[in-house]
Amino acid sequence: MNPSDLISNTIENSHERPELTRKDKLKAIGKYCGKRLAENNLTDVAGNISFTILLSIVPMLAIVLAIFTTFPEFGSLQNTLETYFSQGMIPASTAHIILSNLTTFAANAANVSIIGGLTLVATALMTISLIESTFNHIWHVITPRPIVKRIMMYIGIAIFGPLLLGISIYLTSHLVLAAHGLVANLPFLNSVSSSLISIFWTAIAFTLLYRVVPNRLVLWKDAASGGIFAGIAFEIAIRAFAFFIVNFSTYERIYGALAAFPIFMMWIYISCLIMLLGGMVAALLPEIRNGRWNSTPAVGSQFSDAIKIIGVLYRSQGAVFRTEIEMQTHLSIGEVEDCLTVFEKIGWATTVKRSWISTFSFKKRTPQEWRWTGNADSITLADVYHRFVFTGSDEDSLTQEVDNLIDYGLEQTLADYFEEQKKREEEKSAAQPAAPDIL
Repeated sequence: MNPSDLISNTIENSHERPELTRKDKLKAIGKYCGKRLAENNLTDVAGNISFTILLSIVPMLAIVLAIFTTFPEFGSLQNTLETYFSQGMIPASTAHIILSNLTTFAANAANVSIIGGLTLVATALMTISLIESTFNHIWHVITPRPIVKRIMMYIGIAIFGPLLLGISIYLTSHLVLAAHGLVANLPFLNSVSSSLISIFWTAIAFTLLYRVVPNRLVLWKDAASGGIFAGIAFEIAIRAFAFFIVNFSTYERIYGALAAFPIFMMWIYISCLIMLLGGMVAALLPEIRNGRWNSTPAVGSQFSDAIKIIGVLYRSQGAVFRTEIEMQTHLSIGEVEDCLTVFEKIGWATTVKRSWISTFSFKKRTPQEWRWTGNADSITLADVYHRFVFTGSDEDSLTQEVDNLIDYGLEQTLADYFEEQKKREEEKSAAQPAAPDIL
């Protein structure tokens, strides 16, 4: 077997892809999802986000109250929320303590100095930054947003996020209470429809979060799937949490009047965990579609991944959507993004720049497109191997010897390699017997 055939077989077998039955596929997908969940350590991350939310919830609530107090229609916001939480989630006394204290804290926030106000704002932005970095880790984002875009996104979320959240909670709570006859009733509401409305609003909020926050293109269908999952999980968590708090009053017996604090912390933690789980669903869906769950990376698989991606770009002779690269190579978003980022830095590939008209149009947002810009007649397989697998130092004599062996064994250029690969595929197709004609 010549070196070219050996390399081709190595690349084809770098990710084992055994044929599986439907039952085995479900098991493999579940195992892959469990592995991804363990890698991101969501339970610990949810605790970190919960802590920062405790510090930032006061300035965010101050923004909501400052806006709502200018509208007489929302004057009964606190009473409505108190009734809603006491009916659906936590005991009335606990709901009154939590909301009264939060309202008092938010009112006091308006009297702090400029330095204190900036500190509160910085705390709120820190929470958004932590959520963004967590989502970027879930979606395997390497390159963060430019600082200007990041600040603009933080400000937008800090301003409009609490506003939309407040309106959503107000409308949802009012509709739920109307369904239970506690406020002016609406004829089309019942307990089922009120739950569906609650899920609807929550799903929209999470969908927008998954679509906007990660520094990666998230398809609407994936973001919506994660949002729906989070919305349903959130509604189930509300019911389960309410049942636990009402029927098992352990915290009230132990902490007495201070029971509201651990209960409030527990609910924030559960909410953060649901938010992250919904993000995992949105991030895993494209990987499941691409078949990444059915492959086991081997040693040096970064080299084979890079060759596969180069092959897609080189053969296309034009722009290729990143999603198309993922489908053809069966690699995850993060793996494709990692290779493309390296290619762009060394001048082997570049993104396709669109005109400002298409950039600011209201058409459907499209995935990023990439084009091969390297010289396949001069770039060798050894160059790719050195970039992704073995990047030794010239000062070490042993490393230098290994470098020389790699250069000798992988001296073939990319153009020659892909040309031979094309010929082998044509010979393989010609050798296959033709399908018999069916009369």
